[in-house]
Amino acid sequence: MPEPVAGALARYLNKLEARREVRGVALAGSWARGRGGPRSDVDLLVVTSGDVFVRAAEWVDGVEVQVMEGPPAWFRKAFGERRVASVQRMMAECLPLWDPDGLVEKLRTVAAGDVARGPDPPDPVAVRRARFRVTESLDDLLDLASDPRPDPGATALARAELLADLLDAFWLTRHRWPEKAKYALEAVRTTDPKTAEKLARLALSPGDDPTDLEPMLATAAAAADAVLGPVGGLLRKSWSLPPEPVEA
Repeated sequence: MPEPVAGALARYLNKLEARREVRGVALAGSWARGRGGPRSDVDLLVVTSGDVFVRAAEWVDGVEVQVMEGPPAWFRKAFGERRVASVQRMMAECLPLWDPDGLVEKLRTVAAGDVARGPDPPDPVAVRRARFRVTESLDDLLDLASDPRPDPGATALARAELLADLLDAFWLTRHRWPEKAKYALEAVRTTDPKTAEKLARLALSPGDDPTDLEPMLATAAAAADAVLGPVGGLLRKSWSLPPEPVEA
């Protein structure tokens, strides 16, 4: 960690340690993973004795410090939620910086177990919804391709939406915790290198040329097949989702 970042971190830690309700502090994110760079912020997990959750950011000598703080009960509850940059992964990979009562270490042990187990298997309805979203996004891309003069900008946005839906479907159907976009392909490669290759090809596809969208469409279809093949593929037959109650 370069001196400007280390200095800002030390000054912020002094500020936290002066607060009586702070029970532990850990470094998370890119710097904890050993992958921090010139534009990386400093992510801190702060365990408190309070009863509120706070998410905040502060610039310290030109370095952005992002803080996620709350009592142990909040962190344990957050571990089970499916979200990008999941709290349990941040805690599992964190580096305790100040932990006089061992609370950070206890939470880190619980989080590491959750990460290793993965999320609960999805129910069939959730899988069907994921298949629907991917099918809908792919069809939007096909609709754009059928336009005599497709808009390259619209095509690029539709492709980005399809990629996001494909990644969401991958995490869900492979029982994996979601990853941030910058780590997504790396995480997919550890489980399914062939699918990762197809997703990378779609992301890098040169098919935004309005005169020749076929290569990109073929790449998109191959990526969708790779992600959804194990759970039934695209929704091309009659289907329905369970009715949902409507509040008056």
